[in-house]
Amino acid sequence: MLTIDVDTENRLLQVAKQTGQDVQSIVYEALKNYLEDMQDGLIAQQALQEINAGAIPLTLAQLDVYLDSHG
Repeated sequence: MLTIDVDTENRLLQVAKQTGQDVQSIVYEALKNYLEDMQDGLIAQQALQEINAGAIPLTLAQLDVYLDSHG
């Protein structure tokens, strides 16, 4: 299902051995965190584009509510 290069696989196996976690759990958490970060970045880029187009920026409280509702 997922193909990775030998160096990355070796690093993954080393981390699994050092932490006592199974490889699947490490990959799942890493991928989950990466996707969350990517989604947050995309939301920030969209907001910046809207501000550059003249939209009024959100307050921090409004931004917290927006981010909570989008994932």
